[in-house]
Parts: sequence; structure tokens; C-alpha cells
Amino acid sequence: MRHGVKKNQFKGGRDANRSIERKLLVAFLEHGQLEITIKRAKALRQSIDILAGKAKRGQESDKNVLLRRLGKTAMVSYMIDTVGPALSDRESGYVRIVSTSMRMGDNVKLARISWVKPVTAFRSNKAGDKSIAKIEKEPTASKPEKKAEPKTFANKKVIKSVKKELPSKQMSKRIKV
Repeated sequence: MRHGVKKNQFKGGRDANRSIERKLLVAFLEHGQLEITIKRAKALRQSIDILAGKAKRGQESDKNVLLRRLGKTAMVSYMIDTVGPALSDRESGYVRIVSTSMRMGDNVKLARISWVKPVTAFRSNKAGDKSIAKIEKEPTASKPEKKAEPKTFANKKVIKSVKKELPSKQMSKRIKV
């Protein structure tokens, strides 16, 4: 029975709730704040409070819980190395929810969720970081770059023969000159 148990959940079942929660957690850690519906913000606040408490302790069992909930080892090390020390003097209440406005279209109340204390946002090793690393490398003996030539049809006779065989409607769909 569920007597006295109140938990903010989403519609869609257990797997959908877990995937939405994980996506919201990762997005919040990457950006430091989110503007989402109030219901999602309240559900996210509960899980962030739990995970931030685990990150403060930093034991091996806490790392396993963080890895299970976040799914990325880089996120786990970010939580333990950055979030834990930044929030070490607080017991709970690591995030703040501020009601912002109503969403156009369906009139749902929106809220901004952010850290109570300043915490640097997570930076992942995506294409942006890789391109910076490539620029910083010293150029070695490289070949001269070739200029891209405009695309042209190699054999115009083949196109003319195809035009004769196909009716005009099919021709406009298949070949665009």
C-alpha cells in the first residue's frame, strides 16, 4: 500500500520516469540551471538533493549510486570533485525553484531551477572541446589544401538520354538540373 507516500512522478511508467529524470539531471548539471515545468522541477529537486548529499560524502558506495543514476563516469567525477566541495557547508536545500511565467500554447506554469550557491557547470568532451584541442596542436608538415570545385554532372549525355525515356513528371522528381 502507498499510505503517506508522496512522490512527484511523470506519466509514462517506471522506465519513462527514469529516462526523463536522467535527462533532466544531465541537462541541469551541464547548464547549471533549467527552465522547466513546476512539476518536473519539484521531481528534479528531490533527486538533486539526494545525489548532492552522496557527492558530499564521496564514498565508494555513493559513487556507485551516482553512476547508476547519472550513467556517465565523467558526471560522477564532476559531482564528487566540484559539486561536493561547493556545497559542503549545507545540509540540504542545494537548489532553488523560482516560478517564472506561463508557457505559451498550453498555459503550464514554468519555473527556473538553479543552484543555491554558485557551482561551475559541467563541461563534456564533445566536438567543441575536441576542435579546441586540435587547434592548440602545433602544425606538422601538412599538404597544401585543395580548393573544392563546384559540383557538375560528369556526363551530360546520360542525363539527356534519361530525359527522353522518362515522362516530364517523373523527370522533375528524380533529376534536378
